[in-house]
Formats: sequence, structure tokens, C-alpha cells
Amino acid sequence: MLRQLRVIARRKSGTLPVIQQKANMMSTAYLLLANIAAALHFSFVAFVIAGGLLCYRWPRLVWLHFPVAVYGITIMVVNWRCPLTDLEIWLRKMAGQQVNWTEFIEHYIWSAVGWDGTEPFILALIVLLIVLFNFKAYRDLVKEALSK
Repeated sequence: MLRQLRVIARRKSGTLPVIQQKANMMSTAYLLLANIAAALHFSFVAFVIAGGLLCYRWPRLVWLHFPVAVYGITIMVVNWRCPLTDLEIWLRKMAGQQVNWTEFIEHYIWSAVGWDGTEPFILALIVLLIVLFNFKAYRDLVKEALSK
């Protein structure tokens, strides 16, 4: 019934009622914030994976990257939930979207590859790759610091 009244109101006035316009604006704002949260999450994951390379250019960045990398690896190994995931899901629900996923990496990365992300072998491989990818950068930084 309410839907029929909205259709009739649109036909007569040519615009949405003010309440519906405000609801659409709020939904758009929540969706924008959810997309920003997803972009921050992607940035966090990229920094965990490749932050060691940035430490070549800015050696003081080690003090930020090392705890972030440890936290990122711990989240994967212990299967904790990242607060950014919860924030994005909440914002998407507030925007009126149906959210049927619970983990960021499983939704955006594993599903694109066809994995479910819970295989212990794959988890161990990814953790090993992250450590090896950043190990050389840390090793070189330590060598440089000790040679001074």
C-alpha cells in the first residue's frame, strides 16, 4: 500500500517525498562510508604484505610496519575478526544492502580465486609469503644499522 502511494505521489509531483529523499541521502552516505572502510581495509592488507618495501625508502616506517604486520598475521592465524570488517558490514547494512559475508579477505580475495580461505595449507603459505616478502627488507635494514 505504501509503495502504491509513493508511485502515485511521484506521478503527481514528479519528485520523491522529502522523507524519501532524506532516506536516499543517508543510504548514499552510509554506502560511501562503507566503500571508504573497504578501501582502508585493502590498504591495511597491502601494507601488511608489502610494507617492508616501503621501509627501504623510509627506514623509520619499520616502527609502524612491524607491529601492523604482526597484528595482521595474528588476525589470520588466530582467526580474529578485524574491526574494519565489522565497520564495513554495519555501514553496508545501514545503507540497506544485504550482507551475506562475514570476513573481508574471504569475500574480496578468496571468492575471486575460488577458495574459501580456511584451508590450513593456504593459510600457512600466505603467512610464509608475507614473512619472506618482508624478511629481506628487515634483514637489510638491520645490517645497515649495525654497520653504522
